[in-house]
Amino acid sequence: MSRSLLREQITSSLVLPVHGPPQSIQPLNKGVTPEVWEYEQTVRELEETHEEMKKKRRVEKLNQEKEEAHQLAEARCRVSDLDPVDSQVRSSLMS
Repeated sequence: MSRSLLREQITSSLVLPVHGPPQSIQPLNKGVTPEVWEYEQTVRELEETHEEMKKKRRVEKLNQEKEEAHQLAEARCRVSDLDPVDSQVRSSLMS
């Protein structure tokens, strides 16, 4: 008999954590119909998709501008490398 009492005391002294709801619960008088909820969810998803698309466009535009700047810099380097040759050719033609 003493063993069963000890077991009862151990099992009754267990403490389990209790977590509340992840979001605050709206009062029932402020609830929405399932159709309205689905509509709001769809709108949120579309807004998120739109924001993601805008970010992608910005990144693509930035990458394109970087590529154009890189090409322009390469072209300027080629032109600056040719410039002394052109000035030598011009001076030899003038003399």
